[in-house]
Amino acid sequence: YITIETDREWVRILLKDYRLNVTDLNNFLKCPRLFYYQSLVKVPGVKSKHQALGTAVHCALRDWILLLRKEIPYSKQKFLSDFNFHLEKEFLGEKEFKEALEFGKKVLSDYFEEFKKSMRRDSLVEYDFSAHQVVIGTVPITGRFDRIDILDPKIRTIRVVDYKTGNPDSKSAELKPGGEYYRQIAFYQLLCETSPKFEYRMKTGQVNFIQISKKTGDFVNRDFEISQEEINDLKTEIKQVYGEIKSLEFLDTMEERSCGKCEFCEFFGNNN
Repeated sequence: YITIETDREWVRILLKDYRLNVTDLNNFLKCPRLFYYQSLVKVPGVKSKHQALGTAVHCALRDWILLLRKEIPYSKQKFLSDFNFHLEKEFLGEKEFKEALEFGKKVLSDYFEEFKKSMRRDSLVEYDFSAHQVVIGTVPITGRFDRIDILDPKIRTIRVVDYKTGNPDSKSAELKPGGEYYRQIAFYQLLCETSPKFEYRMKTGQVNFIQISKKTGDFVNRDFEISQEEINDLKTEIKQVYGEIKSLEFLDTMEERSCGKCEFCEFFGNNN
């Protein structure tokens, strides 16, 4: 298997056209070893049941809006059928598939009933910045938004929405400043502000949970407005992380900075 002692020149080749996205940034801040194997080397792995569920849910939500944009009537039955179709394309065992299907249909049935009247046909889905050539200083960054809601077409203000399929009751740390979800929304605002091609102004970013909170019995949609000071702090963080990546400095400190909890730390810990 690949190890961190792998020829550094090969790592430099991997980094030749590298552009930082927020998932990679969060991976690096969580654990450089996780970043190395998952974000950079891209070690193939089998999706967990939760990951497969998340992929199918995101695809079904995308299809919903795409059909709305075409003014095609859309029902809950069609929504759940689309989810089933996308889940069938994931590699799950029979038991895991049934569990994911049952759970997903229950969650998405509730979600559809809650948002069927407010889902907008003018929203944009899976908006990709890969062709925008966004650069922070000398750091190329990129990203893709789950959904963009047009708040005011005249002044071109938007809300960027990111879907989350996890349990909202266990994600309070991720939603606080410094947390992964909060950083994700800030990163998206930075993309919007810095892109030479993006024609909208991001007014707010929303973390949209698909599951109902068991604590409150309600859906959790957290909206954030990121300050300019937070954007400036994020720029500094991006430049620092990118510098460590491109200089390969992180390879020298990977062992001491590893989280000890991610799948790759567990693997190497079990093989020591």
